[in-house]
Order: sequence, then structure tokens, then C-alpha cells
Amino acid sequence: MNESAGGSLAPREDIASNELFQDAYRSRRCLVPVSGFFEWQDGIYKKQPYAVAVKDRSTFALAGIWEEWRHPAGIDIRSFAVVTCQSNEMISAVHNHVPVVLRPEDYERWLSPDPDPCGMMRPFER
Repeated sequence: MNESAGGSLAPREDIASNELFQDAYRSRRCLVPVSGFFEWQDGIYKKQPYAVAVKDRSTFALAGIWEEWRHPAGIDIRSFAVVTCQSNEMISAVHNHVPVVLRPEDYERWLSPDPDPCGMMRPFER
């Protein structure tokens, strides 16, 4: 999985075909509630963080997938990855990928047994 400071990322382009993601994408999707996230722009000397949130600062959900695996010590561990897609126009100057932000009316479909809700993995539109 692609690692970031905040956890794992699952690129939309690979999610249905990559062995690391495909089973979770088909049957273990989740909502990741957040009040915002950071995107990092590469600068000349260091990376510049940009905080992204909705105008009213309310909580919203990112598209996620989860996995359960057994640690060699015998402990069951659940982990998750945030699904990413191409940036929308507003964020593209900062970074070329962003988390998939789901609208409340799409939560049920994302969590449904639909094996491939690929149409939902798109940049957020205002």
C-alpha cells in the first residue's frame, strides 16, 4: 500500500485490480469520518502543508476500505486505507490526488454490496 504520514492510501486507478486492494474494495468498504485533511505541496526546500475542510467546518466522510489480518503474535489487526482520486480544480495546484470525499446521500451506496461503485470515486464537486 502507499504509505503516508496519516496511514495508507488506495489509488482509485488501482483499487479494483491491485491484489492489495481488490477484495476489500469489493466487500469491505467503510466511511472515514473527518473534519478535514492535509495535502502536501512539494516546495523548493521542503513540503508545504495545506489544510482542506468544508466551509462550515462540519464533519464529512472519505471513502475507505478496510482489512483484517493476523499479526505473527496472534493478534487480529484491522487497518484501513483512504481511497484517492485525481484532484479537482481547486486542489490541483497543490497536489494531483486527493481523498475521495463522499456526499451523505452516497454513504449507503458506498457501504452496499455493489461490487464496483467506481462512479463514486471522483473529485468532490462544490
